[in-house]
Amino acid sequence: MINEIIASTWPDLFAVQVDESNLTSATEITYSLPADCKRILDIRYDTLGSPRYWEGIGSWRLDLRANTTSYPTGVAVDISHVTYPGRTLKVTYAAEPSPLVDGSDDFAATSGLPDSTSDLICLGAAARLVVSAELARTQMFSVEHASRVDAQPAGAATAASRYLQQLYQVRLEAERNRLAARYPIRVQRTWR
Repeated sequence: MINEIIASTWPDLFAVQVDESNLTSATEITYSLPADCKRILDIRYDTLGSPRYWEGIGSWRLDLRANTTSYPTGVAVDISHVTYPGRTLKVTYAAEPSPLVDGSDDFAATSGLPDSTSDLICLGAAARLVVSAELARTQMFSVEHASRVDAQPAGAATAASRYLQQLYQVRLEAERNRLAARYPIRVQRTWR
């Protein structure tokens, strides 16, 4: 259930990844990106000299259906800004959050989501799981049915689920706003 909630946060929440696998070229304008790149947040290249400074690039075009013969991941970016050749290209991009694999996985490191979202994921999972108590109440042919009816009034789990879902939505909005403040959608100059 936790992995389902992690997956459902996309595209509201995203994992921030950085790719520095490309070097600028004087003859090429298209660079391959990792397959998990869904949206570019920022592109920079390191300049000559000291101290190291990352110059921003304001014009690019993301291709999520790039020719896999030339770009094996199927994702590429065209950059019109002429840079010094041989400089490291730093692409910060949004990716879908990854599911957890083991119980010992570090939440932020594995999912790519900020640590601050761990409670949000738990709220979403709890909202879905608490309804199972209501479903168990409807089993009319079990021996324990009579004692469950007295201990838990009808609709209690559904009400709890609604409450948890409301908390989840409030936290999701807060985390969405936090990511948007940190990685605002910039006006991007592009070309045809």
